[in-house]
This record gives sequence, structure tokens and C-alpha cells, in this order.
Amino acid sequence: MLAVEESLSAVTAALLGPGWRKIEMREFEKDGKRVRVELRGSDHVGKIIVIHDSEEISCVNRSLQDILSSIS
Repeated sequence: MLAVEESLSAVTAALLGPGWRKIEMREFEKDGKRVRVELRGSDHVGKIIVIHDSEEISCVNRSLQDILSSIS
């Protein structure tokens, strides 16, 4: 699971670009904006959740890249 979270963190950093600073493994900041990317799930079914401010955006029918580009 740790390897999956590290991979998700690396992909998120690459998609957000160099202007974003990594605060924690899954949390990034730029110009006062914060984004957190989590992997949630049970029974071997996971989904990616993007938390921007207090809004939770699920990566269902949208790619992580689309969601992050709309934020940044």
C-alpha cells in the first residue's frame, strides 16, 4: 500500500508541476492553495479523492489530470 501511495504522490507532483510545494506525502501547496490526494476504498476497490479547500472531488468519470488542471 505504501508503494501505491508513493506512486500516487509522485504522479500528483508531476501533474501539478514545479510551482507546487509538497508538504506531506499527499498534500501540496501553491500560493495559499492546498490540495490533498487520497486513495480510499475497501474490499480491494479503491478510488482517488482530491481535496481542494473543503471540497472532495472523486476521480469517477474524470481523470486525476483533469481535476488537478482545473485546480491549478
